[in-house]
Amino acid sequence: MAWSTSRYLALGLTTLSACPAPTPEWQAALPMTPTPAPAPPPASGPRQLVAATGRACLVDATGGLTCWGRDARGIARLPERIDLGSGPLVQVALAPDQGCGLDEAGAVWCWAQTAQRVPLPRRARAIAVGEGRGCALLDDRSVHCWATGETARRLEGLAGEASLAIGARYLCLLDGGKPKCLPLDGGPLVAPRGSPPARALTLTGHDLCVLGEDDQVYAWGGLCRAGASGFGDYPCAPDELAQARDLVAGGGRTCAHRDGGWWCWGDDDLGLVTAGDEHAPRLWRPVPLAHDPDYQRLALGRDHLCGLDGEGRVECRGEGDALGRGMPTWATTRLRLPLPASAELALSAEQLCWRDGGAIECLSGRQDPEVLAESAELIGFRVDGARVCGWRQDGHLRCWHDDDRLARGIGGAVDLGSWGENLCVVQSRGAVSCVEGPDARGAFTAGPTAIAGLSAVTAIGVARDGACALSPPGSLRCWGLGVPLLELSSTARKMAVGAHEVCALEDAAVRCWALPPASAPPALTPVGGASALAVGAGHRCAVQDDALLCWGRGG
Repeated sequence: MAWSTSRYLALGLTTLSACPAPTPEWQAALPMTPTPAPAPPPASGPRQLVAATGRACLVDATGGLTCWGRDARGIARLPERIDLGSGPLVQVALAPDQGCGLDEAGAVWCWAQTAQRVPLPRRARAIAVGEGRGCALLDDRSVHCWATGETARRLEGLAGEASLAIGARYLCLLDGGKPKCLPLDGGPLVAPRGSPPARALTLTGHDLCVLGEDDQVYAWGGLCRAGASGFGDYPCAPDELAQARDLVAGGGRTCAHRDGGWWCWGDDDLGLVTAGDEHAPRLWRPVPLAHDPDYQRLALGRDHLCGLDGEGRVECRGEGDALGRGMPTWATTRLRLPLPASAELALSAEQLCWRDGGAIECLSGRQDPEVLAESAELIGFRVDGARVCGWRQDGHLRCWHDDDRLARGIGGAVDLGSWGENLCVVQSRGAVSCVEGPDARGAFTAGPTAIAGLSAVTAIGVARDGACALSPPGSLRCWGLGVPLLELSSTARKMAVGAHEVCALEDAAVRCWALPPASAPPALTPVGGASALAVGAGHRCAVQDDALLCWGRGG
């Protein structure tokens, strides 16, 4: 089945340098995706575009890093600026479980949950990462490798000066313009025969390719049907790959850029190259990349690919129109629904509810919105799973899809939050009382308990493992079982609490912390000027410019 251009995900990454700097929180145990050193970029354009399973990153013209895709909990994130603490970057290498950056000073910085500099004895020229490992080519031609979280050690038997790449079985580089590969299992050095002088090298799976100084692509392995690891055979040089300008690889496939577009070969079980037009599990000859607007940069992940067009926009495609694994329940696109800027939002793992001055409407799955009877009289409302609770002008609580047990005996409500059996209520003078949850010191309490240390509270939220309160002028304080009150923000205009996190709506961004609260820096998403915010179980929604924008995990 053919894809139309509407099946592309347009991220609109045109003003990357204006994004704020979050702390990434990616960690996964998935197969590696090798990332070769990029070709020299134009001075005025982005330096590099890379992809791995479920994520992608762009290094802009200033050396800034912006990434998007799945994080440690599998939540799909909008593009976020990543601050490694480094200088401007010249290369990024990306794998499912980590990423590493090489800055202009030759320092290497890697991140999974947090960013750390990799101690190396000399300046690095190139980097490569794979599952649980990373390697750097230094300016003395030596190669140093490290396991995640361990000290880098010199790799004996391999030296060169360019294009470091990690594949399924080999670590390869260029030495004197010729490819050399060292088996990852510790076998003898392999020097593929018949290679002319080359200026770039790629390696994905068992496919080794070089871009010759004559602009011809030479390949060993699957493209030439040389077998699983046919590096000992002479390379092939298909006519379709003459006059190539760039060469990229990843996710079991390789692509070369010529005048007019990209030519690709390798794994195509998902139809990413052929866009589903009678695609085969593997392409044994180069074919034109379908729906290619002549991307200036191309990045290849296992189940998606991303391209940078001539206007500086990044587009990604993948099975199910997702940047991640392509399942219908994952979406990295922003869902837009026509809602006025004055709409109130509430979100849970099971439903999204809203209203605009009238009755509450709730959307669950693919059903039509449900209008809640007698909900127009409520001053405010909150959602927990399938339960919707709100409070009236007289402070009494009303709940739908629940027996009202938790709401009994608590009056004077001006706001509330709940998760399971834990219910917290803001009362008329700004005090907070909770039942079946932690107190201000983090100790569990069963009966109604006042939360000491909170006053003038205007909003409350309860998650699975914590609760948060908002007080003027912008103090966001949270607590949880075993965790006493902790202030996370002093500039929050609004807040929303989901299953595992709290998000604050600030002037230029949405800032989010995991719950129970900790001292770890938050993640930021550049959604400025939003008027409402809601958080569910792994997904978030905001009202911006009279439209509803949603990102994260969800159908």
